Amino acid sequence: MPIAYVLNIGLYSSKRPFVKEEGLFYKKGAIIESSFSLFYSIEGKVSVWKGVDNEMLSQEDILKKFKDDHINNKFVDFEYVELEDKRKLAIATLGSFKQHPRISAFRRFMEGWYLSYFTPDAARSQPMAETQRHLNVRGDNLGNVVQFMEREHPDKFQSILTRIASKIPSIDKIGSSDFI
Repeated sequence: MPIAYVLNIGLYSSKRPFVKEEGLFYKKGAIIESSFSLFYSIEGKVSVWKGVDNEMLSQEDILKKFKDDHINNKFVDFEYVELEDKRKLAIATLGSFKQHPRISAFRRFMEGWYLSYFTPDAARSQPMAETQRHLNVRGDNLGNVVQFMEREHPDKFQSILTRIASKIPSIDKIGSSDFI
């Protein structure tokens, strides 16, 4: 089942940012409002789903339990907390508690993200001699990353090149020499 993470940043009158709204949802449909909330926070006031005896349930069981609770107007499986600092993310706080394994799993997933401010001009430079697993901040080691992927994951690499070529009109094939 798809998961949606929502983050809305607000500004104080002093122009300092704060977390206005944040939530993690199992998406049941196209709109967030019809989804199941694992946690939802507005300006530091958080409702978080405790789960049933903190067990990991199947997605079907989670939705059934949530639907049953809605029908019976009981929300005993939610706890309400308030963050001390509205500038902090609830996912960072809740995701460090063992009681919230789904939130923790999503937090670990997010911690694995890597952002790069790719600059095409920098990527055109000649790569250094060694291969590298990740793009650096500027992207000027693109050739090194391509070499790493080609050497360490040749099947995945070829699949990526084929998918890229299929998306660009008038390109039949891309090879690693096009990047290095």
